[in-house]
Amino acid sequence: MRDYEKELKHALVQQSALRREAQFQQVSWQEVIKVLSNGVPATVADLHALVLSHIQDLKSYVTSVNTNLYKSCWNEEHKRPPLPKTEDRCRDMLVELLRKRLAPHEITVEPEGYMVANKRADIVIMRGAELKVVIELKRDYHAEVWRAMNNQLDLFYTRDPNTEGYGIYGVFWFGDDRPKNIPLPPNSTPRPKTAQEMENILFDLVPSDKTTKIRPFVIDVSPPYH
Repeated sequence: MRDYEKELKHALVQQSALRREAQFQQVSWQEVIKVLSNGVPATVADLHALVLSHIQDLKSYVTSVNTNLYKSCWNEEHKRPPLPKTEDRCRDMLVELLRKRLAPHEITVEPEGYMVANKRADIVIMRGAELKVVIELKRDYHAEVWRAMNNQLDLFYTRDPNTEGYGIYGVFWFGDDRPKNIPLPPNSTPRPKTAQEMENILFDLVPSDKTTKIRPFVIDVSPPYH
């Protein structure tokens, strides 16, 4: 086997190069100008980058807007202390926020997108019928929070041909009022104490060959009084 090791590695490198070349989409100069002018995305990579840019803005917006938007993720009725709402209810808040921002770019945002093997992605974002980015979401104390990015999002959802392997993994951070502890991260990493720490750990869990296509984020919906 060792006699063929160099040849196999060379073949793998060539295959990766051929795959990148086959997936490359040449865009017209009109499309380039439109994207640079904050217009509609021309490729899945454009769509992915645009969605991530808006999510980055929303992370700050949710924690600072004076309408207490974080409460959309908490069940305060007859609950003392309040409890986090279900993942679906938290998702709906994010869907509405993204819809308002992405509609001017001719992009649709839909919950519960059907994927391969009868799986359902939490959010599917599309530009036309060809460009698609999927988002998988978890609450920060979900039992699979550290594994779902690779074992769910990447394994099942980014296999959709229209995603070209692009996906986004989001986690809702509930802070000290969460009903149970965050599961221990892998590799003997201590539990995160902030949303940013959790996001950093998730970034480290993305396979090195997929860091441009699989991107995690953590959105802080914890009550601000702590």
